[in-house]
Amino acid sequence: MNKTISFLLILIVAVSQNLFSQAISGIYTDFNYNGQGYWHGTAENSPGRPNNSHHLLAFTWKGATYATGVNNAALPAIPGLQPGSFRALPVASLPNPANSTSTFIGVGTAYNMNAANSSMPYYLTDGVQGLDLGTGVYNLPAGSISRYTVASVSPTASLTGPAILVTQIGAYSGNVHDTFYFANAAGNIVPGSNRVSVNFNNPFQRVGTAEFKFWNVTTSGTLTRSSGTDGPRSIAMAAFSLTDFGITAANMSQIRQFQHRLSGVSDQAFIGAFNTQMIQVYQYASGYVYANGGTTTGYTGAIVKLFNGSVEIASTTTNAAGYYTFGDLAPGTYTLRLSVPAGENIVGASDNNTDTDITFTLGSTPVTNTYYTLRPIATPVIFGAIDAKITGNQLFVDWSTTSENNNDHFEVEASRDGNHFMTLASITSKAVNGNSDTPLNYNFITTGENVYNMPGWLLLLITLGLLLAGLGRKPWIPASLTLLFFFTLLSCSKNTTGDIDTEGSVYVRIKQVDKDGTFTFSKTVKATIR
Repeated sequence: MNKTISFLLILIVAVSQNLFSQAISGIYTDFNYNGQGYWHGTAENSPGRPNNSHHLLAFTWKGATYATGVNNAALPAIPGLQPGSFRALPVASLPNPANSTSTFIGVGTAYNMNAANSSMPYYLTDGVQGLDLGTGVYNLPAGSISRYTVASVSPTASLTGPAILVTQIGAYSGNVHDTFYFANAAGNIVPGSNRVSVNFNNPFQRVGTAEFKFWNVTTSGTLTRSSGTDGPRSIAMAAFSLTDFGITAANMSQIRQFQHRLSGVSDQAFIGAFNTQMIQVYQYASGYVYANGGTTTGYTGAIVKLFNGSVEIASTTTNAAGYYTFGDLAPGTYTLRLSVPAGENIVGASDNNTDTDITFTLGSTPVTNTYYTLRPIATPVIFGAIDAKITGNQLFVDWSTTSENNNDHFEVEASRDGNHFMTLASITSKAVNGNSDTPLNYNFITTGENVYNMPGWLLLLITLGLLLAGLGRKPWIPASLTLLFFFTLLSCSKNTTGDIDTEGSVYVRIKQVDKDGTFTFSKTVKATIR
């Protein structure tokens, strides 16, 4: 990429001669220049320099102006405006570059860049109908062929009207050129048509200048901020008819694909756009997996699978922005299925459900609004250290938490055998509204002589039951049990403070209770005598 100046253009294509007549002489975009709601460029020095996303609204070609269908209402009154509908080719995958210094993502200087989203296809299909002229990829990696399945070609399509728009964003040099052609069902060039080579060394008409900033695409597919490359880039465009590709009424019915071989030096805002009134192309589905319960931070490395009915047809992994995409999909109904990462829950999705599947119907336009929202499985309380000790006749319990989520209170429990516990006290959470991500400390102290004579209480209840059962049956039973009841009272009279007998082993645990009543336990510790 030339670091001082480069050009945004719709490809200048040559078969056996240069097709300079296909240059576009003017464009309208939705960049709001001087508050008029649009920007009109006809030369390199046209007033105004777009510095953000701006979408192609219309273009002038061979003396006529054609609307793209992005937003006709934003256009000024244009005599003889031709209605139209154009959409970017649905590129879904590209190879990573061979080195980390030659391929760039370029966006307008005022563009709110999310550098975590390193997906090159994203910047070639973003915006309304994919026609954003304020984002693109520079020096697209060489060698691969992008294939787009053509669903249909209208038999009444004009052979001479604008059918294909293809973009370039940068100065060009070299003798290896991008090539484009229409292919049949076997993937071969349609008989009688042209394999079109792109030679950017030839001059072309410029229609404006925009301001860009850049990120390098590394060999691993991540982005790093580029230095010394930001600045103005010229804008130029061209359009091509079916006739330019050698398509005629006789061979039109054989079209099944549109193919693009990358040269490694092309720089494009969108790889190409097609006239939807002439051609229909298989589309793509894309979306995001978000982290932390929101819709801002992407979840990296989530596996998303695509099903047609019960058959898995594709699988992909989200990038650092949580972005996923599936391309070249025939019209129909599909199901996305997220493999939920360990330790995460689905708490939201574009279909307003929280299961793993999202079903969508794809037609002639892409589906780009699917998403999942993940949140780490809530651990109500993460306990820190827990300590229990007996000093004199007192039991001291200290514990801490490193985080609390929706916590209401704690209950201190004790046991003689480590299996059967009783509650000694309830301690309210110190966390504000039950939520904290900072350490909090708690303690509880009880005198140790009396509480855990619980067998005495149990004996009292048994004694009373026997007294009642004996009345009216054998008169000697109440008398004999009266003595038992008396001694039971003596035993239980010590159990008046809610404390625990510290003689022998004492086990302690903390019960954590959520605001909704659910609860978990800490580990159990044995109180030490100190």
